[in-house]
Amino acid sequence: MTDPRRALCTLAALAAALVASGHLMAAQRDAADKKPSLSLKASPPAGFAPLRVHLTVDVKGGANDYADFYCPTVQWDWDDGTISETSEDCNPYEAGKSNIQRRYSADHTFRLSGDYRLTFRLKQKDKVVSSATTTLTGAPGRHRGLRRVTASVDHVMAELQGRVRERVRADLVRHGASSALEDPALFAEIDEMLRAAIDRSQPAALLLPELLGDPSTWRLETAIKYQTHRGTSGAPIMFVKRRLLMPVLRWFYEFSRDNFERQRRINQVLFACVQELAIETTRLRRELRERSGERLDRT
Repeated sequence: MTDPRRALCTLAALAAALVASGHLMAAQRDAADKKPSLSLKASPPAGFAPLRVHLTVDVKGGANDYADFYCPTVQWDWDDGTISETSEDCNPYEAGKSNIQRRYSADHTFRLSGDYRLTFRLKQKDKVVSSATTTLTGAPGRHRGLRRVTASVDHVMAELQGRVRERVRADLVRHGASSALEDPALFAEIDEMLRAAIDRSQPAALLLPELLGDPSTWRLETAIKYQTHRGTSGAPIMFVKRRLLMPVLRWFYEFSRDNFERQRRINQVLFACVQELAIETTRLRRELRERSGERLDRT
């Protein structure tokens, strides 16, 4: 027969182990929440080859003592067949005392023209702990013998943007887009209107969200809310959800959350485009009414 006291001790030990496991998973979850993000920018983002570029990486958010970001190996992948990698000797890591570096920068010269995908990586030993990418366009250089050639920056950027826009237009037409896009001038106007809409896609500048009514009925929510209808008796269920199920299913939650965030951004851009189209349509209708009124006055 099983000793009741031994069985009780066994249950107590299992409960303690379960709580300790929950605290450990919660600590791991909290550590993941504090991970900083990387923002990579190239200046200038386009130009004539040979093109010298200054890259800057800002480490945003997260904890100042995030362990994986402390004293990392820094790698720059230039996408031209070369990779730069540096590392430093640092003092041993101490939680709460060791501070991570918040900005990195480097310069590189691209000798040949082309489109480049630049990648910045932070590594601990051979493991990549975080990375960021950006693109760069190098146009064929222009030479005039030994004479110095000067050009307006605005003119150069406008020419590069025109080349990129023409390449996009040709790709769209080749893949079956509307035949109206075969007109470069019309495509340029469409491109300009959509870009203006994207620039004004901040939620506070949009009318459609106000017309949709209560945000809780249509707005995407990416945060998990733990709820129970069982009152105080639901506390064990909440504990299981937070401490056991959530750590196990966290990868799926993060995957879904990231996709919801992308969808929310797309919704904002679509709202802005619809608003821009509504503005243009209203203007055209007003002009038509005014012209119709002028014709009636003449008759």
